[in-house]
Amino acid sequence: MEGVDHGDLLDGLLGATASCADGTPLGTTCAAYTGLDSGRVEWVALHLRGAAGERVVPLVRTRRDRDRGLVLDVRRDAVERAPLAPPTDLGAADEDLLFGYWAQVLCPVLGGPVAAVGPDRRLAGASAVDAQLARVTL
Repeated sequence: MEGVDHGDLLDGLLGATASCADGTPLGTTCAAYTGLDSGRVEWVALHLRGAAGERVVPLVRTRRDRDRGLVLDVRRDAVERAPLAPPTDLGAADEDLLFGYWAQVLCPVLGGPVAAVGPDRRLAGASAVDAQLARVTL
């Protein structure tokens, strides 16, 4: 196994198979979000097997495995509850929502439940001016 190279991650990332650390299959990566200032890939959207919509997951605690593709150190149910990928670029509000959700999943306070994302479980839309991350699609 090798760690994820966040500096030049797009090569081979899009369309990669993703799974949980316990081997549970998740789906395939269908988009990557990079910071405009850093140019580093920070998030990916996953098309989950057996679920509707693309979920946005962070690349922290991930690794590449020769046999399993991208391996995330989270449980499938956390990915299923994650915010849906927006139809446009991620904006500052979207990024704040993602950081809030995944911070609770990865570092829960006293084992408390993860806060709801919203009634339709979608990220808020953002204008191009407000966009903090650029979406790179297949």
